[in-house]
This record gives sequence, C-alpha cells and structure tokens, in this order.
Amino acid sequence: MQFARPGGVVLVCLLVSLARADSPRTIVADFESYPEGTSFKPSFLDSQSGIFFTNSTAFSHNFVIEYATSTTSTDPIYSNNKYLVANGFAPGNGASLPGNFGFTGNLPGPANHISIDVGIIQNGPAACTVILSGYDMQDQLLDSDASSLTTPAPFGQRHLEVDSSGFEMLRFVLAVDHCSTGYDNITAVIVPEPGSAMLVVGGGLLLRRYRRQFHV
Repeated sequence: MQFARPGGVVLVCLLVSLARADSPRTIVADFESYPEGTSFKPSFLDSQSGIFFTNSTAFSHNFVIEYATSTTSTDPIYSNNKYLVANGFAPGNGASLPGNFGFTGNLPGPANHISIDVGIIQNGPAACTVILSGYDMQDQLLDSDASSLTTPAPFGQRHLEVDSSGFEMLRFVLAVDHCSTGYDNITAVIVPEPGSAMLVVGGGLLLRRYRRQFHV
C-alpha cells in the first residue's frame, strides 16, 4: 500500500530545516565553561562556538584560561570574568596579560562580522598595537581593525571588529606588537558551510527515493 503524502511532508520538513540551517547565527567564545588554568597546546577547538584556535605567538605557543576579579579596574574583562591568555596565569583573583600574544581563529562557517574584546597593556616605551584581520578562503584580506597605545597605562580594554559585504570571512588573525594582551567575547555572525547544507538536501532526496522504492 502506497502513501505519497508522508514522503512529501518529510521533504518539506527537510527543506524547512535546510532554510533554518542556512540562516545567520551568532557564535561566541567567552571561555566561562573552562576552569582557570586550563591550558591547550598547540591548538584547541572551543566547543561552545566551534572556533578552532591555533598559531599562538606567545613565548610558550599555548593558550591558557585566566580568571580575574579586579577591585581597581572597571573594565568588564577583569571583573569576575574568564578570558584567553597564554604562557601561564595568575591564580585566584589576579589578572595577567602575556606579551605579544596573537593567534589565528578558524571559524565553523563563513562570517560577515567578527568582534573581540581585548585586554591590553603596553610592554614598554615603544608604541603598542593590536591588529585584527579577517580573511576569506583564498587568504585574501577583507577587513582589519587596530588599536594602539602610545603611553604606558594601567590594564585597559579595547574592542576590535571587522566586517565583509557578504559571508566570506573564514579565519581571523590577531597580530600584536609591543603589547601584552588577553581576549574575550570573540563573536562572529556566520552561516553554515555549503557542505553541511548539501548533506541535508542529499539526505532528503535519498529518504524520498527509499520511500518510493519500498512504498513506505
């Protein structure tokens, strides 16, 4: 006995799921789920955001989770908060920022917007600069944003963001010169990779063929 309608319903549901899968979504790496002192080397995948962190430029070429709660700074990154550093960490409530710590982040899907909160302090008398750059799949630079310090100052916080006209950015790079830095709230607006969408369509077509063949 053949029922044509359920197969059509299944296909419609799959197409609806595909449309939802292709909808832009915001991912955030805020590192709150990790215990302070958690260390990764040479790279790690953040399960919450799906961002793959690699190419640490710090002395130890690693990644470490720091926790801070400052009584003197009003910047959110140091206020009862966890953030990403390198080399080591300051146990308890203290804050730390590693020197010349940049890295590469690979996104789980193409993005049109990336933003990052940066904890920052100048290493010495030379001007300090942090640059965020977004790249497409051909490694072409799409956008960059920079923040600089020209005079020594206490631990501070800056915000960097990059944009593209379409969903094109697949990785971002943080380059640091004469600064000590930490990072938090790494945010991207992405859509899934085309491959994942094709898997949904392919699965729907196979299921429909199966139902026709066996008259389910």
